[in-house]
Amino acid sequence: MRNVLADHPEREAGEESRDAFGIPVIDASAAVHDFVGRPRFHLSDALQAAVAAFAVPAEPDEPAELRLRGFLLLDQATCRLYLDTPTSRDTPPIGIDLPLRDDEGSVVVGVTGTHALLPTLLETEELERMRKNAHDPYCRAVYDLADWLTGR
Repeated sequence: MRNVLADHPEREAGEESRDAFGIPVIDASAAVHDFVGRPRFHLSDALQAAVAAFAVPAEPDEPAELRLRGFLLLDQATCRLYLDTPTSRDTPPIGIDLPLRDDEGSVVVGVTGTHALLPTLLETEELERMRKNAHDPYCRAVYDLADWLTGR
């Protein structure tokens, strides 16, 4: 709702648009219906969706298999998450490139499930096929999952 109204700053509450307590009331129904018909997300929404799965353990009593150590925004549609494991110790993290938004500007579906796929991809060495020839001083290797997740 905040983003919908932020996209329409011209909406202001007049004196006649106040509730019984004097709080401004703004009719946002047209903007909300427009958003439901064609969702538009801000870059921060997409980034939050990408990192949310790695921010906390799946179960409070279980340690995280992969832990988020940081991120780098590569462009308006891609981010790199820096991940390690509880046993990594002094080893630098790995970098995982993820898509944030599709061509329409919507948050990419499936990115939030990446945390469940990565341990299997690591164990089966399938992730090695996605290794990117990139130098990043913040990690030991970069894996590009952007095309794989979007089906490009």
